[in-house]
Amino acid sequence: AQVTEDRLVACLSQAASDPAAALVTANEWLLENSSIDQSAARQCLGMAHVAQRQFLAAETAFARAAADSVREAGGHQARSADLLAQAGNAALVDNRAADALRHFEEALQIPGLNDFSQGELRLDRARALVLAGRSGEARADLELAHSLVPDDPLGWLLSATLARRESRLDDAARDIDVAARLAP
Repeated sequence: AQVTEDRLVACLSQAASDPAAALVTANEWLLENSSIDQSAARQCLGMAHVAQRQFLAAETAFARAAADSVREAGGHQARSADLLAQAGNAALVDNRAADALRHFEEALQIPGLNDFSQGELRLDRARALVLAGRSGEARADLELAHSLVPDDPLGWLLSATLARRESRLDDAARDIDVAARLAP
């Protein structure tokens, strides 16, 4: 496990500095066909694609990594949720709300997620809902996120942005005040 983690850290570092080389590294790792390393190799592949702004390829790699993670070593569900969130965010950056929502909703169905993970997934899902034109549902997710991760200033800024778009300026001002207290 430590060897895999060390290899993943090295590959992710390479993805940040030389994404083209990281694509080669991750693909070679996948070709080794070690069933315990598939999710880590695909996660690196996804990050290399993100660095090259190839968001559909990144989304695919992260989603496959999430599936591999559940299968490997008895199933790492929290890791799978994180990888699904990465897949959703890749789709979101690519303006594909429906695909992003599918990944976030799948991650939210994973049992045993802690409040932090659930809250962050709700924030991500709210962003996708806004992109999909479903502001009411986004507002509900933001409210739930505030109860799960009340100290996340980004959540309050997202809430303020949505309130401003909906001409609820008093709510926007209140949410900005909370964000400013959390992250001066």
